Amino acid sequence: MWRPCSRSFGIGGSISKSPITKRSHHLSKFSLPRAFGSFEARLFLAIWLVYALHVVPGGGAGANRYFDLTHSLVNEHTVTIDAYHENTIDKGFKDGHYYSVGLPGPSLLGIPAYLVFKVVYRVLPERLLKPLANVQSYKQGNKGGFYQKDNTEFFLSTIWITWFSLSVISALAAVFLFKLFLGLGVSRSNSLLATAAYAFGTPAFFYSTTNFNAAYGASFVIFPLYLLLKLQTSARTSTFLLLGLTAGLAVLMEYQALFLAGGITIYLLLKWKLKTSWSFFLGAAIPCAILLVYNTVAFGGPFHSAYEYVVGENAKFHNVGALGFTIPRPERLFGLTFATHRGLFIYSPILLLSFVGFASALRQRKQPAYPIAWLSMLAAIGVWLWIASFEAWDGSSAFGPRLLVSILPFLAIGVALSLKKVPRLVSVPLVVLSVATNWLGAQYGFAENIWEPWRRFWTLGFTLPALSALTSHSRGENALALFVTNRMWLIAAIYAALIAGCFILIFSSTLRRHRTSLIGKESLVET
Repeated sequence: MWRPCSRSFGIGGSISKSPITKRSHHLSKFSLPRAFGSFEARLFLAIWLVYALHVVPGGGAGANRYFDLTHSLVNEHTVTIDAYHENTIDKGFKDGHYYSVGLPGPSLLGIPAYLVFKVVYRVLPERLLKPLANVQSYKQGNKGGFYQKDNTEFFLSTIWITWFSLSVISALAAVFLFKLFLGLGVSRSNSLLATAAYAFGTPAFFYSTTNFNAAYGASFVIFPLYLLLKLQTSARTSTFLLLGLTAGLAVLMEYQALFLAGGITIYLLLKWKLKTSWSFFLGAAIPCAILLVYNTVAFGGPFHSAYEYVVGENAKFHNVGALGFTIPRPERLFGLTFATHRGLFIYSPILLLSFVGFASALRQRKQPAYPIAWLSMLAAIGVWLWIASFEAWDGSSAFGPRLLVSILPFLAIGVALSLKKVPRLVSVPLVVLSVATNWLGAQYGFAENIWEPWRRFWTLGFTLPALSALTSHSRGENALALFVTNRMWLIAAIYAALIAGCFILIFSSTLRRHRTSLIGKESLVET
């Protein structure tokens, strides 16, 4: 017999929806465009919006090397950065030409966004651009002569490229990290908490807003880890191909990914053999070929790089040992982990829980987390030791350990696996402290130690990098900068509203899912 309730279960478990349920479904269907109806899509949009609000225009000499190559490839049709090199010190010099010091991956990924920007910039009314006519990506008074190319168009393009290349990829990677956690058996609530800890409670936050290669490298660590997990349930040729492609792209972004790529290769050969996993190597060959072609065109051989030709003040870091690498030193190992200058666990104390998570995973050999945990630990340790052997181990101008950002996804996996073991009384305060520290880092950027962003917030108050850049990167008075100075309270209110909107975007569907679950349980009780 049917009973009046919000949901009724009939023969065979069929469900009859009441008007309340239908109305809830109707509202959820049209509250946002259909493309953002899924939780994962909303999570992506919310993370991307937060990153976009904190984007750093220009980003300084380190980020400019990647912007310079993007602009040179599009505007000058060359791999040299002769037309732009004055705005960066991260450059090499060979046969009368300047080159960007770094892998070409981040610059190549910036090309689609820059091509779109050029169209948008061309059609923008001049009155909208006039307030920014005297702003460049490099701070005023640093160098002379670079303003010929580093102009308003360059400045605005750095924001656009970061928005629609780096920040998009970082936000997408965070969603895949969330899905990876779910696949490892982590509860939905803990997966969301661990994703938030990674996205906003580690230096991945800051480096997803400024165009270094660090967050690109971290993002392309996440994609192959997710695909590797999928292989455990479905060993398809297409999955092997995508795994190889993403692992190769990770190396194209940052050399630290070689540890991950090497670990995956060994694992595949041991478990599936070459006959099954051949498409992995086909996929990896594509980014490898891109790198070898770039090296040949730029430096005359597939195994040469700009690091052999570094000039200027950075040359001293690469003239020691093998291009700057010697052996790990104890003071550097400590400095990368627990020192206030660049200690990873000081900038992100939530990552301390990764030890608990990995210890738990290694006791469960038959669980899907077991091989992922081993790979994550070994790759993270390998990168840590490698960077500790580098002369410029602290990353020079940086926030936190810039050269260890690529291992953050590995440690985030450990954090996710630990949350069911660690009391909320411990994990939540660690998340809050980590998010607060890295939120301040996203505001103020480069810091010599963990205390600097806190002191600057205490003395200067709230700001955003784009607003600070209007004054520090301007060669004269600017009407827009004056508005920022005089109406900071209004900007702070708008910022708070946008952040609140991001939280609503994430938790609205979560609450709706929870409410639907409760309705279903009540219906079962009534029947």
